[in-house]
Amino acid sequence: MKGNLKSFLTNEKKFNALAKRFFEHVDTDGSGEIDVGELAGAMKRLAAEFETDMPDKEDIHDLFDYIDEDKSGKIDFEEFKGLVRDILFVIVTETDKIGERYKKI
Repeated sequence: MKGNLKSFLTNEKKFNALAKRFFEHVDTDGSGEIDVGELAGAMKRLAAEFETDMPDKEDIHDLFDYIDEDKSGKIDFEEFKGLVRDILFVIVTETDKIGERYKKI
């Protein structure tokens, strides 16, 4: 699995296709931009899927502000791609660290 994730980080065409699919799931009104309500809805769906607590409004707004680099009040696809790239990078990096720990056992 890790190798597949790395390929998304190194192959721009694959990465863009993956990020676009994620973006379309969050952009529920199809406007081409994500507003804070759509982000909150996506977070709610994720929390339900993983049976965890929903982030509070402040956390959602903080995340929104982090992603909305141009401070337009909307997240466009380019801004969203940055978030997806960050998430994939963390997953790959942490997976590598966990693998190294198990090698030592």
